[in-house]
Amino acid sequence: MLLNAGMSPRVPKSGRVMAVKRDWSTPLARPIRAPDGTTFHTLRDAADFVVEQDELTLHWRLAGQALMVASLLPNAVEEATAAVERALEAEQGQK
Repeated sequence: MLLNAGMSPRVPKSGRVMAVKRDWSTPLARPIRAPDGTTFHTLRDAADFVVEQDELTLHWRLAGQALMVASLLPNAVEEATAAVERALEAEQGQK
C-alpha cells in the first residue's frame, strides 16, 4: 500500500497486523500446456514449473512475480496466466 504524506496504514482495532495467506490452489484462467506435455491447472502447477527452469530469464521472472501477485489477489489470475504463456512462447522462440 502506497502512503501519502500524513496518511498511516490501516491497522485492525486489535492493533495486530494480519498476515495474508497465499492461495496457490487457485485455478489459472485457462489450462496451459508446456512443450514437454505438462498441463498447468493451478497457480501452484505453474509456479513449480517456473522454479524448475535452468535459467530464469526476464520472462520467467515476470511470470513468477505475476503468479505471486495472483496468489494474493484472485483478480490478477488472468494476467498471471498470460505471463506464463508469454514466458513459454519466448522460450520457444529462443530454441
